[in-house]
Amino acid sequence: MSDAEADFRKWFVESLDPLRANANAGFIFVFVAFPLLERYLRRKSGCPDGENLTPAFFKQLGLLFDGIVGNECEFWHCYRNGLLHQATFPQAKLDKRRGIWVTLPDAGISGHDPRPVYFVLEKAQIFLNPISFFDAVTSAILKDFGTYEESGTHYYKLPWPYDPSAAGSNIVPTINVSLRVPGSETP
Repeated sequence: MSDAEADFRKWFVESLDPLRANANAGFIFVFVAFPLLERYLRRKSGCPDGENLTPAFFKQLGLLFDGIVGNECEFWHCYRNGLLHQATFPQAKLDKRRGIWVTLPDAGISGHDPRPVYFVLEKAQIFLNPISFFDAVTSAILKDFGTYEESGTHYYKLPWPYDPSAAGSNIVPTINVSLRVPGSETP
């Protein structure tokens, strides 16, 4: 296991374990899962950082979550864009090319169904189980960590902990990839 994979496990998986029993912590799992998922799927699909998501990106999303096949874009707009930009679910999305608002399915979070995410076509509803979704995302990444670890561009590198005092694990590390270490010419 690489240092990056060990850090990934500590920061994004093990640190959330105590919250699993808290019925109100679902959004935290979702908020952590989506940036990890986006990085992974961009690398998996060859979708460059900083560019619009591609059909290949959404195909990989559907391969990971077969319960939303055919509705990957709607899912992404409801959950990733809605929650991470507004901390709520959007009811519509602006189609910038046509200048109109397009209605989105009703989105919800529920732990009553074990599936990570699924679409109820007849009711135009999408549901996400936060813990199952988080587990599916982190499991996929850990099974294919080399893809997640790829830099994509030189603008996005995995973070590394900076602990100049060697204080140990009880200190929250400063995490900054652009931090210059005295005497070092590269970050």
